[in-house]
Amino acid sequence: MKRRLFSPLRLLSTTFMLTATSLNADTYYKVEIQDLTLDKAQKLPEQALALGIWDTKRQQAVSVRIPESSGQAFTAFIQEGEQQQHRWHTPEQKELQIAIQLKEPKKTKGIINLWMSNDQRQKKLQSYAFQFDPSTAKPCSKEQFEALRSQHYQRLANGHLPGTAWFRHQAGAPQKENANTRRNASDLDDTFAIFSGGRAISENLALDRDLILATSKDKPDVEIKTIKGVTVKAIDWTDKLPSDPVSVDPLSHYIPIDQHALFVPSINDLFKLIDHIERDGAPVIQSFTVRNPFRTLPSRYRRQMGLDVPDMAAKLLPIQSVAVTGGDPFFPMGSDVAVLFESDKPELLFQSLSKTIELKAKQHQAKSLKAVDVSGSSKHLAFENTDRSFSCHLLLKGTLVAVANSSEQIKRLTAVTRDRSLGASEEFRFFRHRYPIAADESAFVYLSDATIRRWCSPELRIGASRRTRAAAALGELNARALAEQPIGKDFDGLLGSCKLAGSSIHSEHYGNLGFITPVSELKLTSASATEAQAYEQWRRGYESGWAQVFDPIAIQLKLKPDSQALDITVLPLSVDSDYNEMIDLVGEASLSPKARSVPAESLLYFALALDKNSELFDEFDKDLVEMLPGLKINPLSWVGNSVSLHLEDGFFWKAVQNTKMSEKLIGQLPLAIRVESTSKMKLALFLTAIKGMIGSSAPDLVRYETRKHGGKSYVAVLTDEEELNGVQISLYYAALPSAFLLSLDENILHRAIDREAETIAEGPALDALPQAKHCLFESNPRFLTGLSKIIDDTDLEETRRMESWRAIPILNEWHRRFPGQQPALIHQQRFASDLYCPGGKGYQWNAEAMTMESVAYGHPGAPRNDAPPLSWLTRFNSLQSSLGFEDGGVRIRAKLYNKQAPEKNKAPKQNKGEVLSTAKELINLTEGNTWLYKNTIHNGDEISIKSSVTSSTNGTATVTHDQTLPDGSKHKSTSKHHIDQNGFHLLEYANPALSLKLTEPDLELPPTLHKGDVISSNASGKQHYEGKIFPFIQSSSIKIIGRESITTPAGTFKDCIKIEKSSNQLYLGNVQTIHATKWYYPGLDCIKTISRVNGQVSTTELVKIITPEK
Repeated sequence: MKRRLFSPLRLLSTTFMLTATSLNADTYYKVEIQDLTLDKAQKLPEQALALGIWDTKRQQAVSVRIPESSGQAFTAFIQEGEQQQHRWHTPEQKELQIAIQLKEPKKTKGIINLWMSNDQRQKKLQSYAFQFDPSTAKPCSKEQFEALRSQHYQRLANGHLPGTAWFRHQAGAPQKENANTRRNASDLDDTFAIFSGGRAISENLALDRDLILATSKDKPDVEIKTIKGVTVKAIDWTDKLPSDPVSVDPLSHYIPIDQHALFVPSINDLFKLIDHIERDGAPVIQSFTVRNPFRTLPSRYRRQMGLDVPDMAAKLLPIQSVAVTGGDPFFPMGSDVAVLFESDKPELLFQSLSKTIELKAKQHQAKSLKAVDVSGSSKHLAFENTDRSFSCHLLLKGTLVAVANSSEQIKRLTAVTRDRSLGASEEFRFFRHRYPIAADESAFVYLSDATIRRWCSPELRIGASRRTRAAAALGELNARALAEQPIGKDFDGLLGSCKLAGSSIHSEHYGNLGFITPVSELKLTSASATEAQAYEQWRRGYESGWAQVFDPIAIQLKLKPDSQALDITVLPLSVDSDYNEMIDLVGEASLSPKARSVPAESLLYFALALDKNSELFDEFDKDLVEMLPGLKINPLSWVGNSVSLHLEDGFFWKAVQNTKMSEKLIGQLPLAIRVESTSKMKLALFLTAIKGMIGSSAPDLVRYETRKHGGKSYVAVLTDEEELNGVQISLYYAALPSAFLLSLDENILHRAIDREAETIAEGPALDALPQAKHCLFESNPRFLTGLSKIIDDTDLEETRRMESWRAIPILNEWHRRFPGQQPALIHQQRFASDLYCPGGKGYQWNAEAMTMESVAYGHPGAPRNDAPPLSWLTRFNSLQSSLGFEDGGVRIRAKLYNKQAPEKNKAPKQNKGEVLSTAKELINLTEGNTWLYKNTIHNGDEISIKSSVTSSTNGTATVTHDQTLPDGSKHKSTSKHHIDQNGFHLLEYANPALSLKLTEPDLELPPTLHKGDVISSNASGKQHYEGKIFPFIQSSSIKIIGRESITTPAGTFKDCIKIEKSSNQLYLGNVQTIHATKWYYPGLDCIKTISRVNGQVSTTELVKIITPEK
């Protein structure tokens, strides 16, 4: 009876518990994007829904977010029916589906980012706030939700973003074995690249077990020593060495000949170099990748080896010079490195370092290791902790003291004999003769033939491939551990036994992602047949790039507060070098002193030596012979040994920042070209032939005017704007005895003519020229970074901003999974990968937008630009680089320095000379005043103009201009002006086709006119033309000349005030130059104007003035 009595209670209790559980269970929803309801019951714009997004980067930016307290949401592009079968289908945003998981079935808010397109077809990401009410939505199964969620993560994984290992794991199980044999083969080939060893490659590997293990089921393993390595011969240095003794670095005698080496003069210079890399070098790299393994790389190795002592303390140690060497170039993932010290008190230095290292070993919980068996009086101490964040080996060998992070380096250093060392090699002596040890040398880097050959060896390349594959496997195992799943034994064949140690997985053979076991410690003796085949394929491709020999690379650095210089030699160049055509073209020629003289006004300068006997030059010459059959000489027989071009600063660059580059703007490029000439007569014949060809093929296209500057004649080639569909192009050239000068800007040609008259004498002036033999390049770094914005509408800042956003998806993951913790720190701890924002200010949580964002650049839905510029962009205003092809190789010199600004770029000085008049004395804006003018244009036609003040109030007047054209037609326009204590300005202008409103008025006269003054001014506004809006900008210079008497049809006017105004305008998307000379008479306004617009002259003269009756 008791049992039956309590059964209903038990049933009721069970029912209540089940009901409560179901009420609190997660609920899942699949929502079509068209059904999404925005705030205020609005719907998403049809324009956004119909927009096709083919770019995977843009697809990744499409995202949806709801509060983390409510649940989570994902977006996926779902293609169905014919769309799914069409390989090249561009998904539209209306195909988006949203997967929502709610912790409780309650209303929630959210934000979705979608792309919108403007009138110029430019896409911009737009954020839309929405409300989701589960009571009006149909739930879906967990399986349907997971399918959309998986697609979301797969899209992120395909984008190779930071966190790819996590995204790939979240997307689902790894690919099945042999699912994509071709992809696997390609991925395996990637791991053999000379500088593979990178986390980016490892994260992007297809996570297939066969690829990771690279096993061969039906073929036996191959001994490493039986695999054929690189067979390209080494250079014979016998005839290249100088007869005199060569001074080499003392520490070079302790370094194995097959290891890279860095030499610095002192410990202080080493620290300066580290600071320079981390302060200046790393941020440059960081601009192109948010994964920046180089950001703190030197400091990381310094800590690992116990050398992170205060700089001041290190400077007190008895150290004369320092060298750094190692076994391979894979520094970010983990490499065996050694730091060598030259000391006159080696025992004291060893004792001092041992005390410091023992103390730091205790701090890092590092244990003492068995010392390497070193001979004689050598000493060795070693400490290492579990994850090798501290790994230090201290060696004393004779006068050498060295600190390494691997016992392999200790073994190699102790095995070196003086006659088999790097310092004893002929090749090192050759380069130390080319780059002598100097007081101003900051560092010298050397990669020997033996080093490059060892890097290309089967053992190192296969070892590097295994390390890369091991990193991919460790990334997956860390993701499993993070998801609280068993790590499994899928990759034990490569990794050995694995376990979770602290916050990351530790591999028996490869360590952890923070420091992958160096190749030298792997002790590879055999390789799978698959690995051997992949190496053979890589070796054949590598060797095909070298004709007979390949050899060393040397780099000398000179870092000063006011300049930074690099000098690099690569010897020899590979047969498929990008420089081959240039090598053929320069041949035996060399740059003349004139070609090496960079104009002070240039923003960008390029000079190239020309060998007229080269095959490339001969081909071009023959092409011109066919074009100019009437020419009885070789067309280019007048050409000298060099050609150069340069771009100057000017209004053009300001204009292109405000409008898109177009063919209309190309004609105003501030460009000058100089071609050295050996015969003025042959040059004249060539130009006559060109002129004749143009005249016969397009007789009305251009007209020629001969002009003079500084006693030198030059030619203006003026085009008819109507013939070129509105494109204005004028060419100016001068045929001088020493050079042919060509420019699109007349003033630039004038300056080029002036420079040509200057001579470069022997002595300091000649010595000060850049050391350039075959090619010279110089530019302003900030100009270079902005040039890409002009060319393809992207610039460095845009690149940095887009790169900063690539970290946001993984940071959002960690913010959601680890509330209250720093997402970037979580990523570093779990995956040993630092995420640095290119903007330099880190990341933060934006609660309103429900996303992580860059402090400097915001997030895709709300971008901003608050990043400081790269330091070298602000510290230096000039980058100079030169190329010289010597001994079958290339020598590259590059220097950052500060170049003195030319006089013309400095602000004009105000003379404050004689006061000639004031704007108020010259200008008469009395209502009713009327001026009759005669305008004579360049072809002789006359236009009658009647200008009347129709209204005038408080210094602001509207003037109506009625024009009668030569054909009798009428044309009407209006202008609005204002005069006050700041001068006389134009405010507006309008005619039936065009209107201009200036937000920054155009200065026509300064308030007071001082003789000799030069006043600079700017104007800007908007132009409306044919239903379109164009930006208008203008830069002007007004020069007050003096008094002058003028005669016009209205009579003779004594003591008129003469001014000259030169203006550059961005006018309807086109750059035009206006030079106007004006004469004003007190009380009567402007009496006469002579203006030249893009080379075409017109004259406007007063005929009559009508004043209103009083």
